[in-house]
Amino acid sequence: LQFERKDWILFSKQVHTNDTTNQLRVEHIEVLWRQLNNLVQSEHLNKSSITPFVLDIYQRELPNEIQSQIKEFVKRTSLGTMKDILKAWREVAYKQGQIRQDENSQFSHFLEKFLFNQLEYFPYQSLTWSYCAAAYRCAYREWKKKISNHCPC
Repeated sequence: LQFERKDWILFSKQVHTNDTTNQLRVEHIEVLWRQLNNLVQSEHLNKSSITPFVLDIYQRELPNEIQSQIKEFVKRTSLGTMKDILKAWREVAYKQGQIRQDENSQFSHFLEKFLFNQLEYFPYQSLTWSYCAAAYRCAYREWKKKISNHCPC
């Protein structure tokens, strides 16, 4: 399991009770459960959706204008780069999707942590947390179409 610093810091605390140290404490259960739940879900995840990993407020349907921007973004981005972007997007959803944030704030800065200089055509201004799941689903669907159109089958 991998923990973010804010999570693993709980485990670095020294507990001195009856000459024992590093005891598992009740405060650790939430972190462990979230990590285990995400691990199990990610192993069985249909990668076309991140809906199970994000709060309901991040699952609003996309307006046509944003849908068009995402389609253009996928069209102008290479297949390999798009694969990396979708993987990073899923990772952001796993780690941040259950944390309440301003639904009107952009989530692109989370993607940029994983993808240095790979978001050239990304519609930064339009994509807020409220559209996170629907935007991912749209981008994934367009990426799959692009793959099938490039297939020399």
